[in-house]
Amino acid sequence: MARNRLILVACLVTVAGVAGAAFSAVGGRGGGPPGFKPVQYARATGASAAAAGVDGRSLPEVLLQLRARVGDGAITQAGIGLIPATASSAGGSVVSMTVNVDLAGPMAIRRTWEAELIAGALRDVAAERGLGQVDNFLISTRFPDGSVVPADSGFGNVVTSQLFDASSDSDIAKRITAGLTKARLKPISVSFVPVLQSAPVVIASGDDPAAIVDASHLAPWWTDVLGDYDNYEGYYLELRDQDGNPFLISTAAHRAGSSSAWMRPDLRSRSFSINSVPTGSSGG
Repeated sequence: MARNRLILVACLVTVAGVAGAAFSAVGGRGGGPPGFKPVQYARATGASAAAAGVDGRSLPEVLLQLRARVGDGAITQAGIGLIPATASSAGGSVVSMTVNVDLAGPMAIRRTWEAELIAGALRDVAAERGLGQVDNFLISTRFPDGSVVPADSGFGNVVTSQLFDASSDSDIAKRITAGLTKARLKPISVSFVPVLQSAPVVIASGDDPAAIVDASHLAPWWTDVLGDYDNYEGYYLELRDQDGNPFLISTAAHRAGSSSAWMRPDLRSRSFSINSVPTGSSGG
């Protein structure tokens, strides 16, 4: 079946559900009817933990290794616990993380995305190394006033052990930089978060945010900008205006089955005036 996703303005959105806190977070949330086929974003499946050098012998060890790879200085709490089964919940093993941020908005989105990458990788490594099943994840955001707000939770219905684009970071960066130029965006930086495989962090600017938002309604725009975006372990895209202020952010963490979107408030009314575009693969 076609991938269970919609493209809506700046966001790759699943039709399964919505969760939001300081920003709009949308992700594939659990299950579906019996026989619902898990989504596979990558072109292949197979073991990737060994190639990444992740060799922990327990879930806590693997979690520490993954956090070190991502460089998660903003994560102040991370652990794995068991939730007992009840009449309304299957229970199981849950990885929870709390992310410290100064403000809601771009940095909160990026830090939550990094935690989603860790959660998805942990689930895959656990399956590959026979360390038990990771059933769920819970990510919370802590603000300077001490308040803690739920940011994202729950794996999407995604197959495990996907093998994403194995190109070098430099080759991916060249591709993305060329795509940004094609879309009339000015590249600022293309960097990478090393999870099990690389996830690009793309920052660029545009002279006409409203026109860019309109263009982003169409699936081919995403292929122009990011290339084969489904075949990355994840991505973070941040577009800024001429003053250097973000106006559009989109993220995906494919192993976790999560994606998110944020848009400058004055542009949001434009986003909901155009119908969603159903997609089955990159570019349509």
